[in-house]
Amino acid sequence: MSKCKTYKDLNFRMNAKHRITIRSATETVGDMGGFKTEYSDLASMYAIIEPMKQIERTQYSKLDSEVSHKITVRYQSNFDDPLDTVKYRIVFKGRQFEVTQAIDLFEDNRYVRIIASEVLS
Repeated sequence: MSKCKTYKDLNFRMNAKHRITIRSATETVGDMGGFKTEYSDLASMYAIIEPMKQIERTQYSKLDSEVSHKITVRYQSNFDDPLDTVKYRIVFKGRQFEVTQAIDLFEDNRYVRIIASEVLS
């Protein structure tokens, strides 16, 4: 897990240098009866993006997915419902990340730590 214990350790203002876009998935029925997933922009915000260390990857590998990054953002109500959160994608400089889970970092609705895996196209 993270070494961050307090807001002072997080220092979000100094470290949030990455501009990301959160995209929401919408499934629509195609012409042949199948489902098509389309993404639309939900929010744009600054974030702290950190690649995971090997030991952290081992801890999170129990989620049955290959996680690769931790992304910290300011809290928004979009992260309240865990079932909706896992449908989000994060775009950063052309790279796409699938959200595996979102954790309220200090359990006070100020910061959210997103555990994500990079989508290789």
